[in-house]
Amino acid sequence: MSSQPKLITQSKSTYGPTTHGVYCLGSKSECSHLEEDGAVRLNWGKTPEPEQLANIQSLYLLPTTVQLAKSPHLPDFIRKLGQLRFLELPLPLALTLQPDALPASLESLTLLHWEQYAGGLNIKDARWPGLTLTGLKSFSILSGFGAPELPSLLGVSNEVFPQLEHLSCRLDKKGEVLAQLADFTSLRHLELEFAYNHNIFASINSPLQSLSLEGANKEFPLARITVIPTLELLWLNGIKADINCALFQALPNLREISVLNSKKVANAQELLQCPKLESIYFLDCGNPFKGVKNQFQEAKYEMLDIDFS
Repeated sequence: MSSQPKLITQSKSTYGPTTHGVYCLGSKSECSHLEEDGAVRLNWGKTPEPEQLANIQSLYLLPTTVQLAKSPHLPDFIRKLGQLRFLELPLPLALTLQPDALPASLESLTLLHWEQYAGGLNIKDARWPGLTLTGLKSFSILSGFGAPELPSLLGVSNEVFPQLEHLSCRLDKKGEVLAQLADFTSLRHLELEFAYNHNIFASINSPLQSLSLEGANKEFPLARITVIPTLELLWLNGIKADINCALFQALPNLREISVLNSKKVANAQELLQCPKLESIYFLDCGNPFKGVKNQFQEAKYEMLDIDFS
């Protein structure tokens, strides 16, 4: 039996970096792990050679704080990268983007909201500069440990990202990010951190295929997930609220469920009644399959991993 859920992993990898033409520039230490995986490190502040410009498909901008302070704008050569599909950069660089700063080929954009990049940043007034990216399919804001809470999605909407399919972000305690999430109707894949007790489902107006939730409190209304009948792939991690597996029968298209580090799982045997379910993964959930594990036959599923549930 595989120990990793495969379907949702595949759906996420669609929006990740390419396998070829991967480059990085900035901090030697931050770039080192990318170099170990085959990325080519470029020199910060210098324009790459013409053959490199023609080859860059994925680019990581990882400047030190000193480099960022000296060059607080996106390197000019990036607008010329006709093959660029994936770009990762610090949040402050995104806030100063000029209208033609990004090539039309860009499909995946990740903003790094890290503590070291947040110094002097006015978080409350941070806004996307208004660029419309018609080809963008994935938008992520990665908030690092110690970074101040972002109270918005920077004001982005389906108007500026009309083809957006994948969104990944951290929610705020007041739920203000959800108001902007509600604007999107084109999403297929959604990843949220820190759901608190928010009714996130009231703000989902897209026909989602996959949903990932990392962290939710005791009063989180998971039962309202049934308003997303299109859902096929579900990942739950660190959910303190009740997880009654009977409710998943109301998701007629559910193909994969993964639940980790969530201790209030009940009625695991009800998963047997989910007609399209082909992948089940439970880890460190207080042994919810006790007494019913023998009812789950491995031959019926593409993946069944409940031994350490």
